[in-house]
Amino acid sequence: MRLSLVPGLLAGVLLIIGVVAVQGSSKDEQIDGLTERLNRLTSEIVDLEEKLEARLNWKKKSKTGSLEYRIEDLEESECGDHEHQCGGDDPQCISDLFVCDGRKDCRNGEDEDDCELPFKEGDRFIGDKVFDHCGHLDPDHITLVFNYINDCPILPGYRWFNATVKITVDDEDGHTKLSIPTMGHYVFANHLLILEGRSDGASGLGVNGQFDGHNHDRFVGETIHEDSGKVCAKFVYHRDDDDDDDHHHHDKDDHHKDDH
Repeated sequence: MRLSLVPGLLAGVLLIIGVVAVQGSSKDEQIDGLTERLNRLTSEIVDLEEKLEARLNWKKKSKTGSLEYRIEDLEESECGDHEHQCGGDDPQCISDLFVCDGRKDCRNGEDEDDCELPFKEGDRFIGDKVFDHCGHLDPDHITLVFNYINDCPILPGYRWFNATVKITVDDEDGHTKLSIPTMGHYVFANHLLILEGRSDGASGLGVNGQFDGHNHDRFVGETIHEDSGKVCAKFVYHRDDDDDDDHHHHDKDDHHKDDH
């Protein structure tokens, strides 16, 4: 829906032109000046409308895409484990390994449509606790910082990364701050981020982070006991806007905020 700025402006200026015209043809120069000014203002306002429309349409697209993902998630898939359903009127199953590998394996090409990584080096996400029964630190917030991202020619549909998990816990002695190195990978086929726990294997906990494939600023992370596979905590992670001014994640600058 366009913003109706131009019609109001036209009505006002045309009224002025009409009044001047009634006063006689000697006012032609004034009318020409008003017309020129009207054209200039109209051009500026149309440019402003286009910028506002582009921003509103992005938000609508993001919300619509997230809703479509939720509907698709409720529908039963006819594909097996580790398979991707191409969707559309001609359902087809392909291996997860073939999604975002640079080659269209789905007949409708859907497997190569959404291949943008939802995070980049230097990005940080802050997780807000939903529940935590893991029996360790029980923090209210967790910060995840992506340090390094690497692709693999053998598995182009995956991205490997190392990251740092930062936790601050209030206790009787004040604040306890932990910085835990970790590693993991991202799977394009199901928009899943997998943290493999501490790099030294000491914690015994991992995290499965689920993006919805459309909103790159949010994912739901479930903390899992690596031995039992049981979920013991859930955090909802949001992009830290203070660290990345480009909220829509389309800026390709290598801007890194120093850790403090």
